[in-house]
Amino acid sequence: MTLAFGGLVTVLGIVLLVLATFRQRDRRALLSLGLTSLFAAWAPTAVFFVLLYAAGARPAGG
Repeated sequence: MTLAFGGLVTVLGIVLLVLATFRQRDRRALLSLGLTSLFAAWAPTAVFFVLLYAAGARPAGG
């Protein structure tokens, strides 16, 4: 469920960023919404991996 939500928010962010390239009038709002949704989708994942690394988890090869 969480992965599906993250994927949906990521797709929404990409769509908004693509729309921002074509719509001159609403460019600023679309860029803001697109970047915010991408941040909302990926920030929790980044925090999770940083916490794993801080706890001592390391990749298998290194």
